[in-house]
Amino acid sequence: IGRLEANRVYGGSGRLLGKLEADRLYGTDVYTDDCSICLAGVHAGVITYDGGTVTIEIRPGQDSYPGSTRNGAISNTWGTWPGSFIVVK
Repeated sequence: IGRLEANRVYGGSGRLLGKLEADRLYGTDVYTDDCSICLAGVHAGVITYDGGTVTIEIRPGQDSYPGSTRNGAISNTWGTWPGSFIVVK
């Protein structure tokens, strides 16, 4: 459907970002399209909390988004949502 590269997405001040934005990350591998791209990049393991480059691919909505904890980033479970993205690299 589409691809977006976010050059030099800066994550902010270390692990504090994960605590502040944890409620803004929903899903594992496939995220709701209203999530923090930076935090999804950390969760997916392509950047650290110091920032980096994240490329996402826009996807259709899903019936469910399971939550998990990866790389110090917490994602939450969510139900049906109309739009999604995946972290490509």
